Amino acid sequence: MVRRIEQTSTMFLKPIQVSPRSFKRQIETVLGALIQLQMPVTLFAKLPKGSSWFTDLKQYSQVIRPHPDIFVWVRDASEVSDWQQSILIPDQHPMQGEYFVLAVSDAVSFLIWGHRDDVPAAFAESESPAVDKAVTEHESLPMVSYRITLQKALIQDFVRDLQEALQASWQQHPEQVLIDHLLTHWGDRMQLPDQCHPALIDAVLQQEGIHQAKLQHQARTYRRQAMTASSLSTQNESLMHTLRLKDDFLNTVGQELRTPLSTIKTALPLLSSPNLKPPQRQRYLEMISRECDRQVNLINGVLELLQVERTVMTAQPEPVNVFDVLPGVVSTYQPLAQEKGIRLAYTVPNTPTGCLLSRKLGTSNCHSTA
Repeated sequence: MVRRIEQTSTMFLKPIQVSPRSFKRQIETVLGALIQLQMPVTLFAKLPKGSSWFTDLKQYSQVIRPHPDIFVWVRDASEVSDWQQSILIPDQHPMQGEYFVLAVSDAVSFLIWGHRDDVPAAFAESESPAVDKAVTEHESLPMVSYRITLQKALIQDFVRDLQEALQASWQQHPEQVLIDHLLTHWGDRMQLPDQCHPALIDAVLQQEGIHQAKLQHQARTYRRQAMTASSLSTQNESLMHTLRLKDDFLNTVGQELRTPLSTIKTALPLLSSPNLKPPQRQRYLEMISRECDRQVNLINGVLELLQVERTVMTAQPEPVNVFDVLPGVVSTYQPLAQEKGIRLAYTVPNTPTGCLLSRKLGTSNCHSTA
């Protein structure tokens, strides 16, 4: 229906390709401006199927007083709601893939026109984190070649095409009394103003500014969410690292607890040997006693660590002279080392503070030799 516009106007901008949601957004912007100005107009519309496409038209019809006339071109009259009036699309003007919103009053006139392309949309825009299913459905439609104009001459050409389509619809469906009334008063009803009221342009720009501010706010929100997600990811990695350290600790504790038991289990059969001499028996008994003490110390250490973790206490390192610790450790393993022909020894610096061991952290600043 815009063929005559393209032929007669050199000022009509070339169409741009937009997604269906962007096309719907343009309709929402202009109707929002009309609502802001409380400006009644006569509307003619043909839009894709789906209730989401008619949400803005319905809102406009409910807010404006007196109720505006809204004529919707449909292929089935049963699809129309009570707040709009239906016009059946004639076979001579099928309007296949064509969508438009035409607004006319004594103060303003504008035309939003789009044509569905054959190439499907390569992307789907989402302006809100919560998009209802009905809106999401039209994102799968092909791209739309979109135009908008406020120029009187261009809108007049479209109005003439619209009048021809009305006449064709009435001839095909003469039961439409509404069309007869429209055609009778067509000249008076469709009298276009010389120029659109400047307030509408101001309101459209303001609505677009509000929309841009909303998008910026959502972008900031998404950035904060992304930063939060990044922080949570870092915390999760730290937690996983802590869990791995805990697993390593439990594995080490298990091995340490197994060592004294292995020593005791090895010594017990030897005690029952009839050929065992008293000094050797005494040595094995002392070794079992030491391993039992070591087992108790390991268990107490684990319980102490668990207590520290439960009470969220900060363990303060306590310096201990290594000379007080190493003799007991070396003497524990000396009998086993002697049986295998291994000489086990250690050296400690003379200075009292030269070799300190952190009792709770388990670290040392000295070296021993064996």
